[in-house]
Amino acid sequence: MSLVKSSFAPLMVFCFAARTAQNTDDENVLCLCNFAYVPRDIGKAYEDTYHLGNGIVGRTLDELVSPYRSYGILEEEIVCVSALIVLNPCEDLD
Repeated sequence: MSLVKSSFAPLMVFCFAARTAQNTDDENVLCLCNFAYVPRDIGKAYEDTYHLGNGIVGRTLDELVSPYRSYGILEEEIVCVSALIVLNPCEDLD
């Protein structure tokens, strides 16, 4: 259980970044796992605090999706990196 808890957030970010790079060429759209998408400027749509309004969408598009897209990440690479994320947690599991 602690393995899942420690790797969920990085795995989630990697998966939606990799799938966005595979599925769309639009530089202003982040694809989510539920067949929805989030525009880059989602923070402007809400005046209140919003969990995607803190710059995570823009940073993910710039720092993860763009390199994956230019590299042409393959399905086999996504599976291997996902396994590395899950099996190499950032924190101690004691």
